Order: sequence, then C-alpha cells, then structure tokens
Amino acid sequence: MEDNASSSESEDIDEEESEEEEVDMKSFSFGELQELKAKLGVKVYREAMSNDYNRQHRKRDFKRASKNRPREMSSKKPPKIQFAKPKKEIRDPRFDDNCGTLKPEAFRHHYKFLDEIKDREMVKLRKKMKKMKDPDAKTAIKTSLQRLENQVREQKKNDLKRETLEVEKEKNLQRMREGKKPVFVAKSVKRKAALEEQYLALKKDGKLDGYLKKKRKRLAAQERKNLPS
Repeated sequence: MEDNASSSESEDIDEEESEEEEVDMKSFSFGELQELKAKLGVKVYREAMSNDYNRQHRKRDFKRASKNRPREMSSKKPPKIQFAKPKKEIRDPRFDDNCGTLKPEAFRHHYKFLDEIKDREMVKLRKKMKKMKDPDAKTAIKTSLQRLENQVREQKKNDLKRETLEVEKEKNLQRMREGKKPVFVAKSVKRKAALEEQYLALKKDGKLDGYLKKKRKRLAAQERKNLPS
C-alpha cells in the first residue's frame, strides 16, 4: 500500500513539474528564439514550437459535471443574440387610407407637365421614323409612337368629359341658387356631344380619315366574329 501511495505521489509531482516546465514561447524575443533554434536544432525547435502552439490553442471541455449545473460557456465566443426582424410591409398607395383620397383634378393639375414631355417625345419619334431605313426598327418606332398617341388621345377624352361634368355641375348649382330645379343631361346626349368634340379635334389635327378607317376595320372584325360558324 505504501508503494502504491508513493508511486501516485511521484506521478503527481511529475505532472506538476511538467506543468511548471511549460513555457510560453511568445515570451521569448526574436534573438532568443534564434539562439534556442541554434542550440536545439531545426527539427527539435519545430517540434517545440508546434507543441507550444497546440497547447495554447487546445479546446477546453465545457461539459457539465452534473446535468443540474449550468453549462460553462467559452468567453472567446460572443453569445448569439437573435433580434426579431421587423416584418416588411408593402403598401399600395391606391388602396391605402393612410395615403389620403385620390383627387383626379388635383392629380391632373400637378402632372400636366407630362403632356409636354409626351408631345416632345412624339416629335422625336416621327423624325426618327422618317430617317430610319431598317424596317424592323421602323416598325418598333411606329408602335411606340402609336402607343403615345393613344395615351394622349385618351387623356384629352377624359379631360373633356371632366370639363363637361364640371360645367354641368356649376350650371345646376346656379339654378339651385335661383330656386330652380337642377337639369341633368342624358348619357346619350353626353356621348353624342363627346363624339362631336372628338371628331372636331381629329379633323383639326388631320387624323380624322385614319381614325375612321381604323374604326371601320374594327367594326368589320367584330361583325365577322359574331357571325355564326
């Protein structure tokens, strides 16, 4: 029993001595390291440096001695903190009450400058189409020009309709101030007046013949579609 005790004590002493012998190689200066390398030799010096590196970078065991104890965490790794990401809301101003109510008159007033931009763009496209020799490119320019012309024509139609309604509203308000009943124009009469205004505008711009030709083609295609097969 005494031999076993003495042997265990000697092992503990050897372990303590070996732990005391461990030296941090970082504490040596460059000159001291070179001198140590010359004394030990290249092979032994590399082994010593490798053992020192492994000793400094060996992983600690953070296992719990008991499941009831809290787990020990490494201080080198910062804890992962997860923040709840705010949900990104996509709002459409056309259907959002927070964006206010659409006022067509105010909208048209603020964006009326777009008419001038479209007019300048149409002039450029007409000039470009005259100079263009490639048939495919010419067709593409013509399509863009027609799209802009349709937008401008539709906008003028809507403007005329809105102006007619405003005039009618003002007249009815005036009649009510005078103690008279308001007069509402039938939709058929409004439609006829709008067509007359549209024809006059097309005739003024020299586009009436082209408009009537396209309309006849559209009506003919619709009639052929409605014919019984």
